[in-house]
Amino acid sequence: MDRRRPSLLLSFQIFSESIRGAFQAIAANKLRSFLSTLGISIGIFCIILVFTLVDSLQRNIHSSIDALGSNMVIVQKWPLLFGGEYPWWKYINRPIAKYSEYEKLKESLNDYATCCLQMNYQADNFKYAENTVSSPGVIACTAGYEKIRSFEIADGRFFSELDYVTGSNAAVIGYDIAEGLFIKPENAVGKTIKLDGKKIMVIGVFKKEGSNLLQTSLDGTAILTYSYIKTIVAVGRNFMEPNIYIKPIGNINIDFIKDEVRKNMRAVRRIAPGVEDNFSVNEFSMITTAFDSLFKILWIVGAIVGLFSIIVGCFGVANIMFVSVKERTHLIGIQKSLGAKNNFILIQFLMEAVVLCIMGAIIGLLLVFLTVGIAKLMGFTLILSLFNISIAFIIAFSIGILSGIIPAFTAARLDPVEAMRSK
Repeated sequence: MDRRRPSLLLSFQIFSESIRGAFQAIAANKLRSFLSTLGISIGIFCIILVFTLVDSLQRNIHSSIDALGSNMVIVQKWPLLFGGEYPWWKYINRPIAKYSEYEKLKESLNDYATCCLQMNYQADNFKYAENTVSSPGVIACTAGYEKIRSFEIADGRFFSELDYVTGSNAAVIGYDIAEGLFIKPENAVGKTIKLDGKKIMVIGVFKKEGSNLLQTSLDGTAILTYSYIKTIVAVGRNFMEPNIYIKPIGNINIDFIKDEVRKNMRAVRRIAPGVEDNFSVNEFSMITTAFDSLFKILWIVGAIVGLFSIIVGCFGVANIMFVSVKERTHLIGIQKSLGAKNNFILIQFLMEAVVLCIMGAIIGLLLVFLTVGIAKLMGFTLILSLFNISIAFIIAFSIGILSGIIPAFTAARLDPVEAMRSK
């Protein structure tokens, strides 16, 4: 016969009896129990809400950058992140990327990466019949854009090689633009619209992507060929500066691509050895790194704020447990006189403290769920992960042990005779 079975059965009985006793004690003092868990609830709410906000912001930004290409390299006159005391006028005086430079890079990196020349500018409006969409975003691109930027076409098609070569006045428009001009986006394909008075043929509509923090969505953007745009706008004026986007093929190392780009750009621009670059080779992962550092700070600040609330709640629970031990001293004496072991008394009060803190965690999480629901109604998407829910219960259990251990030891060490005389 396995001797461990009676021991396991006894342990289970002690544990279940302690849990039942904890709920009975809490039910007997509802208001006091609620007030003692209030600090825990507020602390859990603060910590988990901050974690949820940081996680949601981080996912939003990462998904935005992933859509553009997290392993993307951009050749432009401006750095993505400014730092140090580098004179701003040096950036302004740098030359913009040229189409000839794009062709040279494309030729030299043909086996390693996909290249695309892009230029952004803010148009005044799109018009169709009586409908107008004001201040749309416009991107002019060369061939290869579909390999650089991930997207889906809802209706129609994207540019063909012929469109790029001939510089046709074709456009692929975002879902919001199509909706604003045609009410039903599927009616847009094949229609002629006006971009600042110029006639443009709609050949496709992007699938709706939704908004994001970095505003990289194509919903309010139209894509046209660079060969057409340069015939109707002055390239280089009013901050309409082309940039060269480069994306490695397969598992090509990004650092290798950056080195090759820098070497080829210096050669194309005939920059002498020892002379600093007059261009920037930027990487989108720099943005991710910068935001991750910010999120770590927010995470720490939120944790500290929540920790103070939890500490206050911890003292509240400990105080209530001391009061509970004082009120039940006579009962403890009776239990001990009937053969109750110190471990049973210890677990009984320890479980009461843990149950109180778990209840506080549940209330705190309900408040977080309520906040997430309100945010969704207001158009913000917050994601409460199972990991953060687990953290809430781990914190509550730990605080329950810490706040209840001293009162529980005090109860367990009471002398049965003195305890019975307490009344």
